[in-house]
Amino acid sequence: MKKTLLTLICLLFCLLLFGCSAQLSTEQLQEPIEHNEYTSVPENPLSDICTEDIAYIEYFNDSVPEDTPAEVWCETGEVKEITEWLIEFCPVSQTTVDGEEPGAWSYYTVHLFSGETASVSFVMRTMRIDGKNYKYTLPAKERAIFPVSLSGPIEPCGIYDKSLTVTLFNSEEVSGLITLVPKIEHLTENGWEKSDIKPGEGFCGTPDSIPERRMDVDIPLDMFSGLTEGFYRISFDGSLNENGKTGDAFTVSCLVRFEESANYLIDPAKILEPLDSGHMDIDADGIAENYEISYGPTSGLFTFRIIANAEGEYKYNNTYNSDAYDKISFEQTDDGRVVLAAVDFDGNKYVFDVKSYKGNLLLINQNGAELEFWGPQGVENLKQN
Repeated sequence: MKKTLLTLICLLFCLLLFGCSAQLSTEQLQEPIEHNEYTSVPENPLSDICTEDIAYIEYFNDSVPEDTPAEVWCETGEVKEITEWLIEFCPVSQTTVDGEEPGAWSYYTVHLFSGETASVSFVMRTMRIDGKNYKYTLPAKERAIFPVSLSGPIEPCGIYDKSLTVTLFNSEEVSGLITLVPKIEHLTENGWEKSDIKPGEGFCGTPDSIPERRMDVDIPLDMFSGLTEGFYRISFDGSLNENGKTGDAFTVSCLVRFEESANYLIDPAKILEPLDSGHMDIDADGIAENYEISYGPTSGLFTFRIIANAEGEYKYNNTYNSDAYDKISFEQTDDGRVVLAAVDFDGNKYVFDVKSYKGNLLLINQNGAELEFWGPQGVENLKQN
């Protein structure tokens, strides 16, 4: 009886041992698990985080400067997919890394609406948690790839900027439609708060075809009210074509940071003030124009703009790229000519002759060279500028 009982116990022990071994071998492992002296294995740093609490995710690797993210996800659906994929990386045993190879690193930083962050880091085919390295199991699927994406400027934008440019990418050359009506949302502790369009302003709303590869989109910021410092999400809605019919709807988003004085060459408080205005025959056609000179819509590049009208009709709308000037105005010389006078921040004065040509004002310096135009010109573009 004792012998039979002992045999049954041994058999049961073997079955349990075989079952555990079989279960372990079916796990997807980055590297084989070896016996080690460590017994405490931490959880994935994202295991206790709800996707609804995440504002955006940044991905860093050695393909770009160390403090610049290679990719950023802030669209709600994309954030959910990336987070669920990252959570499937499970540390299983501590290990060591001998002689780290330069550049063999990457990490994902998850930003919560509360302002807190969490990171999932990888070094030399290991996960790094609290300064220690671990072998890990792989997710069941590869990371999701989103065929249509939106990218914003790397550098901060200014809240006084009149516009900003974002870029739409079509990495897999899919076809479909996208409505280029921007939705701008401010990142707050309570989530994304939508910025309202000013009364009387609006967008056409007619869908455009998704570009074959990429397309730059200019967004007029002066149509939105209440922009302040901080992070904003800019989004467009679209749909993919399936067999010639409208298919899955999607949203593309990018993250943009606004600062009060980002990259400004001049005091931001002066931007909304005209540099000069008056009533003068600026183009020597015998009719006096009402004119205004103001700063242009750029921040890191100095531009200024001249708008003029006469007898109830707009005559000129030109924006120029030049050296940075503190003062710009029209002046009348002793011989009766009208010139443009500009004074730089060191007090040096420069004079430009003014000439009308095909609906534009040419500004010609003392060496006979014309100032370069910047952006769309002419009164037909007045409403877009």
